[in-house]
Amino acid sequence: MPKISKKSKGKKEAIVAADPVSDEEAIDFNQMNIEKEEETFTFDYIEPNHKYDFTLINYLRKSFNFVSWNILTLSEGICEQNELGMLLAIENETGTTNPDPQSKSFEIYGILSVVSFDKINKDSFADLMIDTIVKHAPENSKELLLNYKSAQNKLGLLVNDRIINLPESICEVMYEQLLEDYNFIKTEYTIEEIEEYELDFIVHFIPVEEKAKGSNHEKNNGLNNSLFYRQEDKHFLKKSFYHFEIPHNLSDQYKILCAIIKFDDFITLMSNGNLFK
Repeated sequence: MPKISKKSKGKKEAIVAADPVSDEEAIDFNQMNIEKEEETFTFDYIEPNHKYDFTLINYLRKSFNFVSWNILTLSEGICEQNELGMLLAIENETGTTNPDPQSKSFEIYGILSVVSFDKINKDSFADLMIDTIVKHAPENSKELLLNYKSAQNKLGLLVNDRIINLPESICEVMYEQLLEDYNFIKTEYTIEEIEEYELDFIVHFIPVEEKAKGSNHEKNNGLNNSLFYRQEDKHFLKKSFYHFEIPHNLSDQYKILCAIIKFDDFITLMSNGNLFK
């Protein structure tokens, strides 16, 4: 069972897990636990930083593989609005004793961030994203969503990706850290600063895979016929104000669902501790 310690704003403390991870391939954590029970790894929660642009952009290209415009804008926006989000990382062992935090180097294993659309509209990135969403949204939602082309500071994008097979206990703490970031903003920032984080809705793109069809007597309809890559995504879909499919050129078994979630509902989902149940 991983041992978890809470972070404070400005210093992201660690979780210690008996599970080694790799940035290059999928890992069977259960098997690794059997073979190497004595190994421990410390995960840090660090603020998004341009120092890790290369890894961050690779995650974003995977998460937003349906986007044909420049993903670099999204990376820049996440680093600019880094108060509400984090990178899951393991510190590299350099052999140095330099106490300066800026001298540390990390391997990145996941990202969880909320960035407002007004922070990602360089080269019309946000406009193109909203146009894509509206194009495929249900007719009864198009007018509402179009309004956010002129109110992009009230619409947020949830960026959520990580290596597969990461233990749930670590994933849970990522959301705890995000909620702690939000609560810190609410209690420590000025009224004007807080307004930057008072969103109406967030947009979340959720990858799902269609299950193989069962026997004739089985009835698998809608979300019941989907396999989720991240357990919490099924809760986001159930709580969404709207959700609909975004077309892509990938495998026919692979779907991208766009969920429009009220921001208050998103905060509630993180607060109630049931995302991984």
